[in-house]
Amino acid sequence: MKNYYKVLNVKETATESEIRKAYFTLAKEYHPDLNSNDEEKIKRFDEITKAFHFLQSPLNRMGLDAELRAARKSEPAPNKNVESAPPSSNASLAEINSIYANQLNEYELLLKNLLKEASGGAIPITTEKEKEILKTIRKNKIKRSKLN
Repeated sequence: MKNYYKVLNVKETATESEIRKAYFTLAKEYHPDLNSNDEEKIKRFDEITKAFHFLQSPLNRMGLDAELRAARKSEPAPNKNVESAPPSSNASLAEINSIYANQLNEYELLLKNLLKEASGGAIPITTEKEKEILKTIRKNKIKRSKLN
């Protein structure tokens, strides 16, 4: 995965406002309206825009941060006398990140459906998975109400 922090010239610990400021500074410099004849600057502008939009999502940032940490662990040590971590440890970290990302997607769906339920279904349900989750929520509400 591309290091979008480097694209925007910010640290990995940058706040949302620092990322936004870096984006607008770079966007002014590379904007196609100012550089219509320079293909390289137009490509750079597209890359900057993509990085900014990617880093706006906390989930995307968490995934990128995890991948960057894993990549740093797999880099050879600067001192030849120090051994690096075995490659097998990276595979398990990638698997853990994948599982974590899937769980976050499920929680995101669940929250979306809870909002739909709370709004009386005003938000349209679009996928079969969302319908299934909503049915489960309704069943659990019925079970809880019978217990009370």
